[in-house]
Amino acid sequence: MDYDRLHDRLRIVPHVPADLAGETLALEGLILPTRGNTRLNVTITPAGKAGRAIKVAITGNAELTHLEIAQPLPAKGRKPRVTDLATGRALTLTDSFQGARGLGGVRLPMAASTQLRFD
Repeated sequence: MDYDRLHDRLRIVPHVPADLAGETLALEGLILPTRGNTRLNVTITPAGKAGRAIKVAITGNAELTHLEIAQPLPAKGRKPRVTDLATGRALTLTDSFQGARGLGGVRLPMAASTQLRFD
């Protein structure tokens, strides 16, 4: 997790070890450095053969405009597809993240709840 007020973003990049790839992982109640009582919950669930669903929920005011959710890109092979689970809409994957290399993901407007699937 990277809460970056200077660049107006919250970046979430789960690095899940292979031993835990088949498990549901959760981080709950992480306090964000805001003026209010703002909490972050992230749940990562296996989805399909090699995919994963990532759910992000924020309570309170995150005081940021952008949410970036990304994963490390494979060294070889195809880039993952990203789907917004709330709408079923495919999202455009980017590999351009300020200060980070080797990531593939999306940059979205901040919302109280975001659910994505990476396949």
